[in-house]
Amino acid sequence: MSTALSDTITVNGREVLMSFGLLNKLNAAIAEFGDPVGAYFNADLQMRLLSIVTNKYDKKGNVVEEMDIDELSVPEARSVLDWVVAHSTDFLLNSADKSQEMLEANKDRIDRLAPLLNGSQP
Repeated sequence: MSTALSDTITVNGREVLMSFGLLNKLNAAIAEFGDPVGAYFNADLQMRLLSIVTNKYDKKGNVVEEMDIDELSVPEARSVLDWVVAHSTDFLLNSADKSQEMLEANKDRIDRLAPLLNGSQP
């Protein structure tokens, strides 16, 4: 999935980069509402995600300019939401894959330490 994702999207004539900081802001908002699919059904989450993407930020991540998201067309808003959901889902699934790989690579160590982690003595 990650190979097909675009790092940028044009929103209202401005190119937006899916930076790690932007992705973190988006994932934090998504986590408050449940999961990325909520972006298709929850109007409050949609508004929050669209605002996060369309805001302009300084180098420290502070909002320096807010765009009126009412200026977005429905197809443009849908494209932004699709882009956000694709990136968020890809990041979460890649993180799960990496966690699984780590657990499998350390299975023997984890099995050996399991009694200690469970609070019992070997």
